Amino acid sequence: MNTKTYADILKSRIHIVIITTVIVLVVSIVVTYLLPKKYAISISINVDVSDKQDTQDYKYSRYYSIQASEKFAETVTSWFKSPEVVSEIFTKADLDYGTTNFRKLSRIFDAEFLAAQNVEVDFEASTNDEAQKLLAAIREVVSEKTQRLNREEKAEFVATIHNPIVVLKDKDVLLNAVAGIVVGLILGIALAYFLEYWRRETRV
Repeated sequence: MNTKTYADILKSRIHIVIITTVIVLVVSIVVTYLLPKKYAISISINVDVSDKQDTQDYKYSRYYSIQASEKFAETVTSWFKSPEVVSEIFTKADLDYGTTNFRKLSRIFDAEFLAAQNVEVDFEASTNDEAQKLLAAIREVVSEKTQRLNREEKAEFVATIHNPIVVLKDKDVLLNAVAGIVVGLILGIALAYFLEYWRRETRV
C-alpha cells in the first residue's frame, strides 16, 4: 500500500481512531484518580565529627574534621542503600517493606550525599501515619549505628536529623492524560489498519 492508501484507510476509519483515543484517555484519567494517595517525605541529615583524642602528635584540624565529616556522610548515605539497614528500619517501624528483592529493597530510600556535612534522604509512604513511623525508625536506626561507629572509631560522630518535610503528592492528571492521548492514537491507528487488513483478507 502506498502513502495515499494509508491516508485513505485512516480517513475511512477515523471514527475508530477517535473512539479508541477517547476510551484510553478516559481510562487513564479514571485510573489516575483511583490510584492510592502517596506521601513524599524528605529529610536532611547533618553530620559532624570531633576527635576525642588529645595527643601532642595528632589532633583534628579543620581540614581533617571536614574530611572525617565527608567520610561519615558517605557512610550514612550507604546505610540507606543497604537492604539489611532498610529491613531494620521497616522492622522497627512495624511495617512490611513489601518485597524480597534486594535490589528493590535498596531503592526504597533515595539517599544522596550533597555536601561534606549533609545527606538528603527522600522516600514515599502510603499514609501520614506510615510516614511518621518510618521517620521515628530512621531516627532510631541512625542513632544506634552512629553510637556503634563512635565506639569502633573512638571518635564522636554526630548525625542530626532536622524537621522532615512531609507532603501529599499531587496526582499528575495532565501528564497521564497526555500519555493516554498518545497511546490511544497509536492503538487507534493500529486497530484501523488491522481491521482494514482483516477485511481484505476475509474477502479473498
